[in-house]
Amino acid sequence: MRFLSLLHFEWQRVSKMYFFLFVLVSAIQLIAIYVLASAKTANLTNEALISNVSLEQIAESYSIRWDSLYGALPIIGSIMMAIAIMLAYSLLIWYRDWFSKNNVITRLLMLPINRAQLFAAKLLLLFLLVLGLVALQIVLVTIGNKIIEAVVPSDLFLAPLTMAQVMQTNRLFSLLIPLDPFVFVLAYGLGFAFLTALFSAILLERSFRVKGALLGALYLAFVFWLNSFFFISDLYSHVFPSEALLIAVATGLTTIVLSSWLSIYLIRKKVSA
Repeated sequence: MRFLSLLHFEWQRVSKMYFFLFVLVSAIQLIAIYVLASAKTANLTNEALISNVSLEQIAESYSIRWDSLYGALPIIGSIMMAIAIMLAYSLLIWYRDWFSKNNVITRLLMLPINRAQLFAAKLLLLFLLVLGLVALQIVLVTIGNKIIEAVVPSDLFLAPLTMAQVMQTNRLFSLLIPLDPFVFVLAYGLGFAFLTALFSAILLERSFRVKGALLGALYLAFVFWLNSFFFISDLYSHVFPSEALLIAVATGLTTIVLSSWLSIYLIRKKVSA
């Protein structure tokens, strides 16, 4: 129950900013899709009239792909903005406890609870925030496709516009939302692992200050090496894809366990207000 209270406390501190980000990203993307689809439709329609050909002929001659609209700057920019904000908040979620006016960390550390719950609440909340933005992006693509279908005449479609098309043709979307469920779990599992490592680096800095900052940077470098050395070495070419996946899972789990243990040790024994 105390863990849920901590989780709710952390959520209340970020909820307004998070909802604002939701609304901002949604507005940018949906308005951009409508404007871009309308402008492209108008240009193609005018060209068909000038050339005295049908819209179907125009669509075929240009091999039009409406999923390409999702590669426009407003769409990609809004996604990168959300990623940047989440990365910044992964630091802010700890440092604001020390540098806020009310010195929140003092009250948190004095609570009669297992301090590991502080670490777990922040980690889980941040991961849920990321998954929430992923879910939002899926919803926005679904709505965006409906907007395109409503704005664009059916004659300008060479094939039905689907979610899979958008994910496959846009590199950023394919990285953020893999269509393969296993790859999705693996990708976000590794993301969770690096998040635990980042928390460890922050707690090292908070525990030992200048020396801790150096130790934190070295620890992040070690985690990066642990999770990448196999895939950038000659060993990668000597194993089957299934074996490579098992190695990725093993190094990711090792990172999570090691970073969680280190973070919990630091917050129990070393971190102070």
